[in-house]
Amino acid sequence: MPPPTNRGAALSSNVPGGVSIVCLHTVPALLPHFQALPAPALHLVDELLLHSIAKGLGAREEHLARLQAHRDAAAAVGARVFFVTCSTLSPLVAELPSKDGLATVAIDAPMIEAAAARPGSLAVVATNPVALEPCVAMLAAAGRGVTGPALRVPEAFAAFRAGDFALHDRLLMEALEKIDADTIVLAQASMARILPLASEELRGRLLSSPQLAIAKVERLLGA
Repeated sequence: MPPPTNRGAALSSNVPGGVSIVCLHTVPALLPHFQALPAPALHLVDELLLHSIAKGLGAREEHLARLQAHRDAAAAVGARVFFVTCSTLSPLVAELPSKDGLATVAIDAPMIEAAAARPGSLAVVATNPVALEPCVAMLAAAGRGVTGPALRVPEAFAAFRAGDFALHDRLLMEALEKIDADTIVLAQASMARILPLASEELRGRLLSSPQLAIAKVERLLGA
């Protein structure tokens, strides 16, 4: 795998006082959802890393080294938090060393903690097929087994990648409305966009990652 190019490394312009947060994204369409952060931030986009994992290209060690290179870049600019917004990378994030004082936040870690604390039946839904198993594994590691459906909706992810967000939302909502579980974990940050479309009853059963993760970043910064 070629070395990271850090494409999109300075998409935020409001960083006069230095950089507190460096975000790593793998889906460019998600960037607008991470502009209202609690401190000055820079944004890296590495679509190739997600593509390589999804297609089984390269060894796990290569993917981890690529992620480590991004973290090293965040440390080099003096960031206090390295915020990884791709749930597919979360198992790799757990393997990163933390020896330089740079806090690393995986997008779905706070959501997993919240899910583990909820009683009743639990389901997981992913649109990106490779995101389902890591989410289920992290829930298991947190002592929370999936007792409801573990469902993939790949057609919705294809629509999202193509920029057809209305189709993405419709397909995902159709799938969610059929699930009978006390809690439904949305395995990817991109899925949070459907929250305003869900009924109050369904929304109360959904757990999504962005706001929980941003709240953790805020706590780490003491913002």
